[in-house]
Amino acid sequence: MKMISIVILKVGRNMTKNNENVSMFKEVFKINLLYSNPAYTEKSMKSEKYKVNPEQLYKDLGVKKHIFLGIFLMLVYTLFFAVIDYSKFPYMIDLSLGIFMLMNIFQTFTYFYNVFYESRDIDGYMVLPIEQSIVFKAKMAVVSISTLELAIPMLPLFIIYMIRLKMGILQALILGFIDFLIVFALIIIANSIAMDIMSRSAILSKFKSKIITSITIITSLINVVFILGIQQISKDMSNKAINGRNIKVVYGPISFVMKKYSSHLIAIALLILLIYVFYKKYILKVENNFYAINRSLNTSSNYNVSKKDDKIGSRSALKINKDINSSENLGYKENMFESKDRGQLKSEKAFKRKTLFKYNLSLISDSTVISQTMMVIIFPIIVLYPQFESLKNLIGDMNPSSLKVFALELCIIIALMYNVYPNGLHSVILSLDGENYNYIKSLPISEKEYMKNKLIFSTVITATFSTIIAVAICIYMKVTVAYIILGVALIWIMSYSIGSQWIVYDHKHLLTSWQNTSEIYSRSSKGVNLLIMFVIVIVGSMVIAGIAVAGINMASNYLFVILLLAAIIVSAIALFKSNLYLKKNNIK
Repeated sequence: MKMISIVILKVGRNMTKNNENVSMFKEVFKINLLYSNPAYTEKSMKSEKYKVNPEQLYKDLGVKKHIFLGIFLMLVYTLFFAVIDYSKFPYMIDLSLGIFMLMNIFQTFTYFYNVFYESRDIDGYMVLPIEQSIVFKAKMAVVSISTLELAIPMLPLFIIYMIRLKMGILQALILGFIDFLIVFALIIIANSIAMDIMSRSAILSKFKSKIITSITIITSLINVVFILGIQQISKDMSNKAINGRNIKVVYGPISFVMKKYSSHLIAIALLILLIYVFYKKYILKVENNFYAINRSLNTSSNYNVSKKDDKIGSRSALKINKDINSSENLGYKENMFESKDRGQLKSEKAFKRKTLFKYNLSLISDSTVISQTMMVIIFPIIVLYPQFESLKNLIGDMNPSSLKVFALELCIIIALMYNVYPNGLHSVILSLDGENYNYIKSLPISEKEYMKNKLIFSTVITATFSTIIAVAICIYMKVTVAYIILGVALIWIMSYSIGSQWIVYDHKHLLTSWQNTSEIYSRSSKGVNLLIMFVIVIVGSMVIAGIAVAGINMASNYLFVILLLAAIIVSAIALFKSNLYLKKNNIK
């Protein structure tokens, strides 16, 4: 990007005139801040405001995108946690912290790895008279900001718990802030150690994509088991406490240490010492050998470059061009795009669809894409499981008429959960093409047809998982086959229609100049995404519980028709808006 090139030149001039580490750090930090927010950067660079005063862009990135957002998220989570009396259920502190820490590490590990070891800007820094430790620190500062957005809910959690323990407000604020910084540092260290292990192993560096993908999938499964487990434990312990004559206060290890001022201070001192040891043992070594580690990793990663370039999903678009254009692949002597034979044209279209499907399938093999997709897949399970545990007796008492209403409502909720999340596959499928996108547009395939192909592909992936969950639940509920088919049909219709809106979003905010796929996902804030997840949990839980009761007490046939019409209307509006966008932008 032009802006980044200017800044790099500025860094070069600063290095020759002034060797002050602080100014060097600031300039490198600015470059990486732009890299970490590519969509916002590209959009902002078109504004006259930043053309006149480029320095203002860095300030706005820091203030608007991170500081204001952090304050907003902290206020929202404070209101959410304030209604819970953690002094009566202190084990909820341990469970909540466990969830937030796991989610944070899970969602930021690939981002750390990509920014430090997959970024293509390292060679540019090597030719400048700049210390490698400064580059490392600047990159660490940028990824820490991203980590902070996900860690911010833990700050009000600490403070509110200590206020509930009758501590003074000032004392709670100070200790809560210190606790938050310690946990935040532990998350950074955990990711840094994981990066260090990945980079130092020759085997891991050769197969880093497969290893990261495996780690992502395993971590996702562990997350599901962990969260479902603690939900069940919380439910059992709450029921025992509420039904007993005396409410038994159950502590976890963290909440137990925090309840006494003396033990709390000792724990803080020990954790600070632990953080210092890990910093000296791991992070400092990486910091002082950053360039060497990158060179070693990149050298070993080139082992399979020639093989990867022959695959459809590689950065080379020549293979795609050959597959789509070649008549030999179909066994015809004439070019398939010039043939007038209907059977041949059908075969041509089928071949194009098959080729593009394979190409799209290769795009989603990236570890970051898999991690985000897995997050979307497991999230509805986490939300729905405790609801069914709570409502299974109520569901068992439903008559067939009420059951069909509940099953239909459930399928609609599942379809919404899988398709409204901002980082779903629909919202990135165009940008995943990267540098191939403009090349593919030059091939003998219309842009509208190509976008439709992308929509169909992402719908197949998304709706398949939605269908599996919905069918499993409906079979458990003993819903008749006819209504299962209707529910599944609605899932596919809603996935396609809502997905078309995300395709439009991706087209509007298209990002093809990314260095790694984590940049595509940075177009939307991780903190806001986490907030959306919480909103879906609350609203989804309320709707499921509400309609479960309403399905018994209301006229089921009327409610069934209302739900069906609502789903169809929402789908129709989404498709209408998508087609309108195509017409307005003359996409044919």
